[in-house]
Amino acid sequence: MASTVDAQVPLTSSTDVGIGEAARRLGLAPSAIRFYESEGLLDAPARRDGRRRYGPDALRRLAFIAIARDLGLGLAAIRAALRPGPDGWGRVVDEQVAALDAQIARAQRAREVLLSSRDCPAPEPVRDCPYLRGALDALVAGAPLPSPHGVTAVPHRGARRGHRLRVARELPGRGAGVRTARGPAPAARR
Repeated sequence: MASTVDAQVPLTSSTDVGIGEAARRLGLAPSAIRFYESEGLLDAPARRDGRRRYGPDALRRLAFIAIARDLGLGLAAIRAALRPGPDGWGRVVDEQVAALDAQIARAQRAREVLLSSRDCPAPEPVRDCPYLRGALDALVAGAPLPSPHGVTAVPHRGARRGHRLRVARELPGRGAGVRTARGPAPAARR
């Protein structure tokens, strides 16, 4: 579910909404909101006519929880961010940013591995691609993913500055200069 706030209605001190409207605005299920209350991430809301009502502070807190969940933060990390304690907000944020940076680095490395093995001519790359096998063997041994060897990023035909690059790599045994990136290496311009 998306976790963006629908800013059609400005949040004012008199704005309060029911659980269904809060869920809709934040892209959450009402059951998730009740769960966050039961976990102590959200204070018990005021009630009107026996129904939960969420004011601006609770909606902002829910928006923060939704963003944190989208980033993959666990309940303990969210709880620490919402109630930072004596060490303060800065320490909690620094810890979470460091964890996100590590997660991003792992995702980028996994992306590099996948892209560098994408054009392997082997019928079963997981079993037969030398590079992919080496990367997987490194993971099994407890090592980090290796950097792709011989991988270069080249602009694809029609690419504009700042747009996607495609990955080209020399394949062992196919001759120098023979690359795969949806075709042979481009001819050198004179």
